[in-house]
Amino acid sequence: AEFKDVKLIYIHVGEPKVSQEDPKAGIELIHKMKTNLKMSHPILFDRYGVVADKYGAASLPTTVIIAPDGKVNYYHSGFKPGDEAKVKEVLLKIL
Repeated sequence: AEFKDVKLIYIHVGEPKVSQEDPKAGIELIHKMKTNLKMSHPILFDRYGVVADKYGAASLPTTVIIAPDGKVNYYHSGFKPGDEAKVKEVLLKIL
């Protein structure tokens, strides 16, 4: 791939519950969606919003690009077609 050194991680914010009777159903539903959407990267569960708070993700989706030195190089809330071009531009600059 063009960005082979990039690590992409999806973070699910909040409690992944869909019912009280089956607490694992929410996680299973998320993994099923991941499979259906052919998402190959890991999904981390931020049940209490700790990561979201750290990076100021007040709305979802939020995209944060962190360089190898730990510096946040890009931050964007929401998504509209064309946003991926800016993400690519930022990645090309820092890699």
